[in-house]
Amino acid sequence: MTEIIITPPARVAPVHLVETEEYSITLLFEAKDIESIEQAIAKVMPKKKGARSPLHYSKLVGYRLRLKSKSQVKAVNVVKKPIPLENILPGAIVRVQASFASYEQGGGGVTAYLGSIQLLRESPKRVEEVDLGFDDRLTDSKS
Repeated sequence: MTEIIITPPARVAPVHLVETEEYSITLLFEAKDIESIEQAIAKVMPKKKGARSPLHYSKLVGYRLRLKSKSQVKAVNVVKKPIPLENILPGAIVRVQASFASYEQGGGGVTAYLGSIQLLRESPKRVEEVDLGFDDRLTDSKS
């Protein structure tokens, strides 16, 4: 059994969507936004004691959901026009099509599969704009 939802808006954490063996994205949610995710997981969760959920909580980052796909997914912008996956960077705000499916091995649980991604807001700073503290001027090694 599989349950499919469109997630509420979430912040992108680690992302592996380009040139990889397994495509994945980690989304960070606020507590007020997880009800639909918890309901979808509950619908497919095995009834075994100790079954694992793909939704995790930590005091440091809040609620975290890692989704994966064996094939490359598609991304669109706010007006649903296709965009390159390279535009999906940590810090961006997205919604994704998420599929939840149960598994039995190792005590059982639920896996989250990644579908299409909608980019709602780009990352505040693209990687090439981040100041890493390197000085652009050449310096004399004797100084």
